[in-house]
Amino acid sequence: MNPMTISLGRSLITTGLLLIYFLAARRSALRVDRRAALWLVVFGVFLATVQVLYFSAIERLNVATAILLEYLAPAMVVAFAWVFQKRRPTALTVMALVAALAGCALIVQAFDLEALSLSAAGTAFGIGAAVAFSGYILVSEHIQDRVGVTSQLFYGFAVSSIVIGLLQPPWRMPAAAFEPRHLALLLVIGTLGTLLPFGAFLAALAVLDPGRATIVSTLEPVVAGVVSFLWFGEGFSAPQLAGAALVIAAVIALQRGQPEGEAIAGPETVVITRTEG
Repeated sequence: MNPMTISLGRSLITTGLLLIYFLAARRSALRVDRRAALWLVVFGVFLATVQVLYFSAIERLNVATAILLEYLAPAMVVAFAWVFQKRRPTALTVMALVAALAGCALIVQAFDLEALSLSAAGTAFGIGAAVAFSGYILVSEHIQDRVGVTSQLFYGFAVSSIVIGLLQPPWRMPAAAFEPRHLALLLVIGTLGTLLPFGAFLAALAVLDPGRATIVSTLEPVVAGVVSFLWFGEGFSAPQLAGAALVIAAVIALQRGQPEGEAIAGPETVVITRTEG
């Protein structure tokens, strides 16, 4: 299955599972006001864009390079909040950001230019994916006081399904995608690889500001390395171990810091309104 098929499949499955949930238990949560609806469309477009651009980057680069480029998003989020929203980050957040980015670079072996196999088009797609990643994070933060996490996911992935479906209609999906074993894999990707992690990340935005949340998300390459070791027997080199230590140290430092002293997350905006009614 090509990346477009996987992106469409995971979006449709996530949307379908959430629709079943809403119809069975929370029909009232499907109602949103007009202003929120417009932002949900923007949110869904960002979700579709980050998937398509990320997979397009992987087609032209190796996975390590694509991950490294996508994880420029934390810096973009912090910079946007500082420049446009006047949310000045603390020194702790800046140091954690630098440590996390440096750690990710070591984990994906950015020091090996041959391993990175850069290409102009692939690099452009990777940077675009980081911009889209930053966009859906900032939009989610903007609307989370009016729309709950599950409602954001449902409408976001519904819009994502429409956008990706226009690029590759379902009836043009490869026949192999409809084989039972492939449908089972798509179901796993739609739940374990999409619904749960996206939901967990959006829920994290209820207690962390976007800059901190995206820095914490840089644990992904570390976890991927551990899973690769346990599942495939792939080991870490010394620089990669150092990178993993930097990322973990950055996340621990953020949790030990005092978020109340930072202008990025006003405590009055992260209480009560996250309970979805």
